[in-house]
Amino acid sequence: MKRPKRKYNFLSEINITPLTDVMLVLLIIFMATSTFIVSGQALDLSLPSAEGRDINSPDKIIVLEIKPEGTVYFDGVKMTKNELESKLTAIKKSLGTAPPVLVRADKATRYQNFISVLEILSGNGFDSVSLAVEPESLKK
Repeated sequence: MKRPKRKYNFLSEINITPLTDVMLVLLIIFMATSTFIVSGQALDLSLPSAEGRDINSPDKIIVLEIKPEGTVYFDGVKMTKNELESKLTAIKKSLGTAPPVLVRADKATRYQNFISVLEILSGNGFDSVSLAVEPESLKK
């Protein structure tokens, strides 16, 4: 006696629901662990040395230098904080927009001196501020 042939219906679709669930769980795990890693590194401060990349410098960039005793230099010229504020206001008025600022502070500079310069920049609308650091590759 002959067996009857069975017809199998193959499912030609791939169910991606379990794959999506696994990917979302992995994403949450990576986000949570990266937050812990970054906050753990924030406690071990070794400023101002850092590994980083060079920024693309536009045509006009303002360079501010802060010495350890708190004196501020604007493009190499020593200024008081009041002179700096009036100079920044004049530059923004003449250009119509605030150009990017590069702040170079000595690592022995008091934090309050650094913050007061950042407050002057922020108060005058200079929002594009970069901090100069010594690359780690040069320290070795």
